[in-house]
Amino acid sequence: PPAPASSPRQFFRSNFFAGHIGVTAAEIDQRRRAGRLVSAIGGDVYDLTLYDQGQRIFLAPPNYTPMGSKDFLPASLIQLFTGGSSDVTVDTRRSPQCMFSDYVLLVSSILLMSIIGFKFLAALQLSAIREPEEHEKFVIIQVPCYTEDEDSLRKTIDSVAVLRYDDKRKLLVVIADGMIVGGGNDKPTPQIVLDILGHEQDADSEPESLSFLSIGEGNRQHNMGKVYAGLYECKGHVIPYVVVVKVGKATERSRPGNRGKRDSQMILMRFLHHVHHGTPMNPLELEIYHQIKNVIGVHPTFYEYILMVDADTEVLPDSLNRMVSCMVHDSRIMGLCGETSISNEKSTW
Repeated sequence: PPAPASSPRQFFRSNFFAGHIGVTAAEIDQRRRAGRLVSAIGGDVYDLTLYDQGQRIFLAPPNYTPMGSKDFLPASLIQLFTGGSSDVTVDTRRSPQCMFSDYVLLVSSILLMSIIGFKFLAALQLSAIREPEEHEKFVIIQVPCYTEDEDSLRKTIDSVAVLRYDDKRKLLVVIADGMIVGGGNDKPTPQIVLDILGHEQDADSEPESLSFLSIGEGNRQHNMGKVYAGLYECKGHVIPYVVVVKVGKATERSRPGNRGKRDSQMILMRFLHHVHHGTPMNPLELEIYHQIKNVIGVHPTFYEYILMVDADTEVLPDSLNRMVSCMVHDSRIMGLCGETSISNEKSTW
């Protein structure tokens, strides 16, 4: 509030304060070159030109005698403004607080760069990549699919078929996540998979829909599927395959059978769990067991490793043998993830 007329505060300039005015460093330098005594302290600009020139006037209320000396600022401050620069703020960059943070940052940077450098040197491989020995372990290659087109599915399936591994010890398991027609496709994804594999089917040999447990809530935990099996030939390779199609219950209308690719993975993992522990199986798992043991001719307990590949991914010919080799030579490895790259990264720009 404004100071009363009888108070000395009525003469303070703060009573007439309206706002701050921004001044650049260039403007301060320009004023100093023009002869004005102006500098900045802590972000605030002070102009002592009138004070230095002696234009100091004291105003006092009636019956009040002002002090005799008009030099109310220390002489050292005036000297600082006279011989200083445009900014006379105290430099704290060499203070213990700032130096401590600088050294902490320096030490952290040295440690980080050392770790990166050591990892880079450790990753250098100056010699040729050693080819692992050929293994005879039985392996399942699982390919979950949803709405992929025929080209993507064919590339994935063909890359699995031509893997440099004993064809009789590979088993391709394709799990179609529902009776879904993908964008740009003219038929459901399961039918595309069966056509690629060359599976011959007719109305009399159509497999029965069998119940199994899915990931979901309430009634969606109950799902139904069909199992197909056969041999797929590609570029001189012949590999056995099993196709599991999640068709859903008869009451499902929207995306029948679809429960997600995680559910597709769990179908195979639950099946192998029941196989190795001798626990009861659901109807779909019993059919998968029958197809692998009696149609393909390999007991399901023989399979020790699983390679999971998405339906739009190609695998390198030596990838499966390298994966098995790593796990055979190091029993502590329970799983590993391959390095992925974009196949058309240069053709899209």
